[in-house]
Amino acid sequence: MSARFLRICAVVALPLLGLTGCAVTPAASQPSAPPASQAPSAAPAAPSGTPTPIPTTDALPADALLEVTATATAANGAVLNLRIVVLRERLWSDPVALPRAKATDKRCGGGELDLATIKQSKFAFGEADYSATLAEGSVAWPKNLPMLLAPYGNNGASRTAAGDAYQKEYTLGGPGDYEPMCAQRAFLPGQGDGQVYLGSPDTTGAHPFHLWSREVYGFDFNLPNKKVNPASVVVSDCVGTVTPLGNTLGAPNAAWVITSSGVKCLVGDPEVQNKPHN
Repeated sequence: MSARFLRICAVVALPLLGLTGCAVTPAASQPSAPPASQAPSAAPAAPSGTPTPIPTTDALPADALLEVTATATAANGAVLNLRIVVLRERLWSDPVALPRAKATDKRCGGGELDLATIKQSKFAFGEADYSATLAEGSVAWPKNLPMLLAPYGNNGASRTAAGDAYQKEYTLGGPGDYEPMCAQRAFLPGQGDGQVYLGSPDTTGAHPFHLWSREVYGFDFNLPNKKVNPASVVVSDCVGTVTPLGNTLGAPNAAWVITSSGVKCLVGDPEVQNKPHN
């Protein structure tokens, strides 16, 4: 499996000029620590004594599919350790998935997606857990530097944020423009911990639970309708680690890449149909 990962990185990294950190690796066993980045980006100038970020070594849960880690450094010297843990999809009635289904019903049940529809359409729900932890000794993270959380496309039927993650409607401002509650993108305000529940109906009746592998996961400081000043933040050390369970459930596919372009860290199947920043 390791050779396949290396071939994927070698093929996709060269044409993507300006992208760094092609380091999608399989996890040999649980728990696992993320590997060091192969090509960290240079951080903005910071005052002396800037804290050194420490990679996370927390054990992954048994149903983890993917771990993504990165470091964000603001121009004021603040450092965030970024981490995503993607958990496997489960049928809505599964005891693990039922709270995800109920949270979706609470947010989207007013005419968009209620529990009755979830049950009738045999929805499955995955979960992505996001954390942005201030490095030890770091100054406070700037209040004007929130981050967009991927996935931000519409491959699934619903997206519901919890914890410190929040959702916000963004439209192009035209007459009648509307973004459904369950399609609104999710954000972290900076330091914090949040979850995003990703729901989709079972269209095959077989419940293969591979839909997660056709998404991209990450942190992006470019917001809808607003690009961040690249001098204000640098994202580096972008690393993706697929677990053995993730290998059995569709990852990586031939489209998987790491996109690390200074203000973002994205791992997975790139979003090509939807424009996440509009």
